[in-house]
Amino acid sequence: MLATASRVLGALLLVTLSSCATLRNALTFEKPQVDLQKINVTSLGLSGGTLDLVFDVYNPNDYRLRSTRLEVDL
Repeated sequence: MLATASRVLGALLLVTLSSCATLRNALTFEKPQVDLQKINVTSLGLSGGTLDLVFDVYNPNDYRLRSTRLEVDL
């Protein structure tokens, strides 16, 4: 009986540890890589101008990143 209980406990411990490793991998976050591909000057005047910026974004994470805003230091 004691041997069976220790086997069950060992199996539960193994499942718990593997679940923690999977959860840790799912919760880790790596910054996306953002590369500036192109700059187009669409208008230019004495008081300012307008630029169109084209970026290439690589997401190394296992999940999608959704955003309505992107801030990049140039």
